[in-house]
Amino acid sequence: MVAHLLLPVGRPALFTEVFWAALHGLATLTRAGRLPPQDTERRVELLVDRLAVL
Repeated sequence: MVAHLLLPVGRPALFTEVFWAALHGLATLTRAGRLPPQDTERRVELLVDRLAVL
């Protein structure tokens, strides 16, 4: 059931919105000092790697 929610088959706009929202959240929290800056690259890589699998 969860896989169905994670795989927006035929809905690339939805996938894009979720990806950019997550990326924007990481950027916003990092710039605000809420996330340690030393792990920024690793966070972005993790996000891209996980979403690329879908």
